[in-house]
Amino acid sequence: LVAWIAAILAAAAGETAPETPQKPERTIAVMGVGSMDRTLLPTIVEWVRENMGPARNAGMIPDKDRQSSADLALELRKNFSTHDLALVALRSTPDWKGFGEAVFVTTNRIAIVDLGALKAPSTTNAVSSKLFLRRVKAESIRGAALALGMEPCPFLYCALFAAERPLD
Repeated sequence: LVAWIAAILAAAAGETAPETPQKPERTIAVMGVGSMDRTLLPTIVEWVRENMGPARNAGMIPDKDRQSSADLALELRKNFSTHDLALVALRSTPDWKGFGEAVFVTTNRIAIVDLGALKAPSTTNAVSSKLFLRRVKAESIRGAALALGMEPCPFLYCALFAAERPLD
């Protein structure tokens, strides 16, 4: 209100109004953990930006001795900016464990998406690669939303639905 009144008074006096400082944009940070396809990270950052709003690429960090998700979350907290609403980490795991719960969410707005849980045993053909990318996109959005405090959804076509089968 004060800035608005100052702008009106300045305009009436023929002066330019002082610029109000812009608040930094709040973002969802997306980062990679471990050895993963480096083209995947920018793809997911763009996907989050298109579907949720401002997002930033927070870079890559190594997966130290395959630490637990809870320990990794503490490590990720160091990469959390004051302007971040949430942080989504794409964690590269080497072995396919079977399709299942792929997102670990902490109480401090961090979600870890386990890429190994989303990958089919054979991702050599284009169909498997497209399905894997679709899974990673869906679970990244779901992880960000859960990290922001939203509740899981029971409906199949909801972004917050926890897929139980590869084609869900």
